[in-house]
Amino acid sequence: MRNLSKKEPIKLHRGGILLSTSSGNIQFGIPPETIKDTMLLEGGVPFIFIVPRYLFNIEKGISLADLEFPIYFNYFIREQKTRAICTEKQRKRLEIVLQEALFGPKKLNIINEFIEGKATPGYPDLRKEMNYFRNLSEKSGHLMQISDLIEFITFDCDGKAEFDDIEIYIDSQREFHIFDNAEEIAIIPSDIHFPPPKVNINEQKTPFYPPLFGITTLGASHGFDPDANTSGMIIWTNRRGTVIDPPVNSFENLIGLGVNSKLVDNVILTHCHADHDAGTLQKLLEEGKVNLYTTRTIFDSFMRKSAGLTGVEFGSVAWGDYDNDDDLDIIVTGS
Repeated sequence: MRNLSKKEPIKLHRGGILLSTSSGNIQFGIPPETIKDTMLLEGGVPFIFIVPRYLFNIEKGISLADLEFPIYFNYFIREQKTRAICTEKQRKRLEIVLQEALFGPKKLNIINEFIEGKATPGYPDLRKEMNYFRNLSEKSGHLMQISDLIEFITFDCDGKAEFDDIEIYIDSQREFHIFDNAEEIAIIPSDIHFPPPKVNINEQKTPFYPPLFGITTLGASHGFDPDANTSGMIIWTNRRGTVIDPPVNSFENLIGLGVNSKLVDNVILTHCHADHDAGTLQKLLEEGKVNLYTTRTIFDSFMRKSAGLTGVEFGSVAWGDYDNDDDLDIIVTGS
């Protein structure tokens, strides 16, 4: 990265780059939980984000455009929109991701998720509940839309995007040239900067022997806490692990502590927010085969969100007991 400005760009602890401009801080690349880095810096959480060339890093199994928590923070705490600078194709993919994360599925059919269908005591009107929280005005009945929370500024056919006094150009090498009041202040490469892991995964550790029954806490805090890990836990039964909503990079950290991630072969996913499903997708990509426990509604939402992030479209999802073991099997085919 070439710095042409007086203020040195900041390489964030969890990945990505922060650049000071006349319009405030601009963040290039948005790996998960980078909000925990920017909350502690001068200027705080940015309102402006540049989406990198790729939305997803296959090697690390993480999103590079994890806008969810910055959007939540800027809208609900600071009552302002977030801006995302991206291509038109990226905008369409991000809208799929944000639809699932912010508002849930557009279509709902939860009747088969209750033992007696609609006759089940407490059967919810889930759409009504969701719309209650999306209702911005009881008088107008206006439901919150993605455009209420985020503004997309897309690059034109010449690779140029403009807002306020900022101009951004993409050159033939896919580098981003940042101009502030017509002065070039930085040139940022298309690849995301990642710091080395906190722990050396190659260093020899004392082997971990899982208990017959026990709990390992992966984190006990929330996605806005810069001083603690996001919540998640492993429940050990018969020396095998079931992880509930694994935080991002949690398995990399476990390996560094001498815990074999192969001992954890079950994942419970409770819902599709980034602090719950980012580590789930990461685990699936690392292991290839994992027992995932969730509802069909959550699973379908997770698949749509994952497809938007990774760019991999899933042709079909089949449900049934295909191996006659009385367990529900899931078969996913890619197109």
